[in-house]
Amino acid sequence: TEWNWNFGDGHYSTVEDPGTNGYPNSGEYIVKLIAIADNSCSDSIQKTVTVAAYPSVAVTSNLPLEFCEGDSTILSVDYDINNSYQWLLNDANITDADSSDFTAKLTGNYKVEVINNIGNCDAISSGVDVIAESVPSSPSISYTGNTTFCQGDSIKLSVTNNTSLDYQWKLNDGAIGIDTNMYYAKSSGNYTLEVSNSSGCVALSSNSVDVTVSEIPDKPIVSLSGLTGFCEGDSLILSVDNESGIIYQWCNENGEILNANSNQYVTYNSGDFYLNITNSSNCSNTSNTTNV
Repeated sequence: TEWNWNFGDGHYSTVEDPGTNGYPNSGEYIVKLIAIADNSCSDSIQKTVTVAAYPSVAVTSNLPLEFCEGDSTILSVDYDINNSYQWLLNDANITDADSSDFTAKLTGNYKVEVINNIGNCDAISSGVDVIAESVPSSPSISYTGNTTFCQGDSIKLSVTNNTSLDYQWKLNDGAIGIDTNMYYAKSSGNYTLEVSNSSGCVALSSNSVDVTVSEIPDKPIVSLSGLTGFCEGDSLILSVDNESGIIYQWCNENGEILNANSNQYVTYNSGDFYLNITNSSNCSNTSNTTNV
């Protein structure tokens, strides 16, 4: 019997059992056998052989492979409907990581195993190192004093000092430009602190501090109804404009004058007189001294 094999790729054989035929390229090949008997009778058979390609396993990412904890990067390989995927972290399968891309959030070495399901061809990618840098702990802002005060005063805001961190205080989410672990707040608003480490990872303070700065009243200007020098038995009226919501307290060199709580004061005596005024926010201002 004569055997004529045609493997469909330009290779032939004339032995009954040619063994194997290697196909260098993927594709569909028609394999045909013609058998011719000694009496010249012949028969033939043909089969289609499908050669599957090994899948592509080149891992790419459009995002940085080094980032701060809480962020991530997306690893991906070429998608093919005939392929199945399994991502690995440090050579261990990742649960439910079976698509052509994977969102990596943890530090480690990532690979992907891709199987061409037509020919059960298996390939594993080279490892890709991902680094999730640690984020500093969120500092808690402490303060001493009252968060509501008058213009000209301040309140000390601070956190525990850590020399490995950089500091940035913020007022109403805008950077103030102060880069130490403490800050003396003098303006109204919401204060927070942002800290960053050498990797550039940032944490916001776990709390914020609302500061209210109240306006002080305008400096009172004392008017005189006469001369600052007069004879015994005469008097001098010291006065300021009357304003609602203002508390008046006239004083001399001995301190507050009893019951001198209106916008004017009549003195019959010598002395150094001045006026303290206080508004509804309990903020005060003092006039210049008048010598009588």
